[in-house]
Amino acid sequence: MILYPQTDISIVRGNPQGCWDWWGYTGSDYARKSAPQMRTILNEVHALGG
Repeated sequence: MILYPQTDISIVRGNPQGCWDWWGYTGSDYARKSAPQMRTILNEVHALGG
């Protein structure tokens, strides 16, 4: 099973490629398990029954 997080492509918001926070615009912990993106993925996996 593959889980694909989605984001919007937006030049106005500075995300022209629709990347999912690869440069850390949501905070300095973007690459940690405690980051909002990682918590979201974990919640989605749990919702799928994992």
